[in-house]
Amino acid sequence: MRKQKLVLIISTVLIILTASFTIVLATDDEQDIKAAGAKIRIISENATNIYAAGARVTIEGKAKQDIWVAGALLDIDIETAGDLHAAGSQISVKGKVAGKARLAGADLKIDAEIGEILNAAAASIEISENAKLPANTSLAGALIEFHGATKDNLSLYADEVVFSGQASGTVTIEGRNVQLDDTARIEGNLIIRSSEEAVISPNATVV
Repeated sequence: MRKQKLVLIISTVLIILTASFTIVLATDDEQDIKAAGAKIRIISENATNIYAAGARVTIEGKAKQDIWVAGALLDIDIETAGDLHAAGSQISVKGKVAGKARLAGADLKIDAEIGEILNAAAASIEISENAKLPANTSLAGALIEFHGATKDNLSLYADEVVFSGQASGTVTIEGRNVQLDDTARIEGNLIIRSSEEAVISPNATVV
């Protein structure tokens, strides 16, 4: 009985310590990284897979395969040959994901290159000017600001959509307020479904 209580006390102390301090993990081999805590910072040189969960998670470096991360504040700057799966309140994605990216959160910013498929849902989604997205990208939210570039077949679903980026193939935009800015360029078919008239700049290009 005493032994069980001692184990329980030690486990409780370890949980408190884990939740109170930043965890820094670094690896230069091909093993998986697994971490959980309040504040986590992972620096990976060549990890195979990365699994992380915490209130605040920072991931940097390179990975050989997949990344799974969940938390409140996620700051991801990674180059991986695999997929990225992330769920959180505020998510920032930088770097390069060769595979698929599936993201869900409240506030999402993408400033990365995605290789295969991007599916994302968030209240607010911002695609930066430097972002390079794959064919069959699908984004859903309340507000979408699209400033980057994508290949064939882009689908945007939101209450408000602001498009100033570049796209080819079929671009489908569904929303109450749709706006195409001066720098918008679409090479292909543009489909807009909106309850209000879309605002399209005379300088926007659709060919």
